[in-house]
Amino acid sequence: MSIPVIRTYKDSSDLKRMQKLTQAIWSLEPNYHIGDLAWQRYRHAGREDDWDTAIWEMDGKPVAWGWIQNPGELICQVDPDFPEVAKDIIDWFDKITITNEQKVIVLETESHLISALEDSLFNPLAENPEVLTKISLDSCSFPVQCQISLKAAISRGLRI
Repeated sequence: MSIPVIRTYKDSSDLKRMQKLTQAIWSLEPNYHIGDLAWQRYRHAGREDDWDTAIWEMDGKPVAWGWIQNPGELICQVDPDFPEVAKDIIDWFDKITITNEQKVIVLETESHLISALEDSLFNPLAENPEVLTKISLDSCSFPVQCQISLKAAISRGLRI
C-alpha cells in the first residue's frame, strides 16, 4: 500500500484537487459539495493568510484534504476507503494550531472521521454534536485543576 503524500495548498489547481475528492465521495448527505469549496475559498478575498490548507494524495489521487481556519477550526474530508489518513490530518491540525481549543465539524455519517477524532481525544459538544472539540491545557496561561470523569451515552448514533 502507498504512503499518503501531503501537499500544501498553493493555487486554484489545488482547489480542483479538493473538488475532485469531494465529487468522488459525494452522497445525498454531504458535508461539502464542490460548489461549497469554491464559494468558501473565494468569499473572503484577502483572508488567505488566516488559513492553512493541505491535500493528502496516494498515487497522485487526492484521498483527503484539511482546511484550518485559524485560530483552531478544521474542516476536512477523507475518502472512507482511506480512513487511516484521518489520523494524519488530525496530527497536522495539532501541529499547525497554537490554540488551547480545537474544533472539527463532522457529520454523524462520517464514522471514519469520528473514530479518529475520538481516538485523538476530541469529544462532541453536547449542544451541537456535529462539532467535536478538544481542549488542551498545554497552552493555557493560567493554572487549571480538572476533575476527570468518564461517561458514555448513545446520542444520534454518536458515542459521547
